[in-house]
This record gives sequence, structure tokens and C-alpha cells, in this order.
Amino acid sequence: MTGTMPRYGAKRDASEKLIVEAFEACGCDVYRLDRPVDLLVYHPAFKSRVMLVECKTGKESLNDWQKRFVERWPVHVVRTAAEAVALMNETRRAA
Repeated sequence: MTGTMPRYGAKRDASEKLIVEAFEACGCDVYRLDRPVDLLVYHPAFKSRVMLVECKTGKESLNDWQKRFVERWPVHVVRTAAEAVALMNETRRAA
């Protein structure tokens, strides 16, 4: 069938576990998604907004489907727990 999204593989990025733990340590609720990105992240300081987060390991890049998605939606690509904490601090300051 044309126009359908590719099937998602069950493989999670190796960096995801530590990134989730970092967001949770910052007081966030984190929900793992299969599509369109890896994580939906909420913090009370976001004023009822959520962040879409794609976890990547090392120098991995977005796949073609993800590149098309981020053209329409704000998605944060996070590679380490330190980047997750920095994103949280930056987002809380902006809220």
C-alpha cells in the first residue's frame, strides 16, 4: 500500500535509558512512544505543553521518515543524559 508509514522496529536507542532517567530526575513525566518519535516529555513548568524527543546514540542521524516529521513539528534530538538535563534547564528558563 503506498503512502503508509514504514513499520517501526522494536530496537530502542542505547542512549534512551539514561536520557529517560535524566528527564525523570528533573521531575518530568516521560512516556515512551513507538512513533513518531521516541519520547513525550512533560514537566509542570512547561505550562501544559509537552516536548517531543528523539533519542540518538553517537552520530546516528534521523531517518528519512523522521526528517519529514521534524519539518512540521518541533522535535529535540538528544544524545546523552547531560543533553537531556541541559534541554530541561533551557526549557524551564524559557517557560
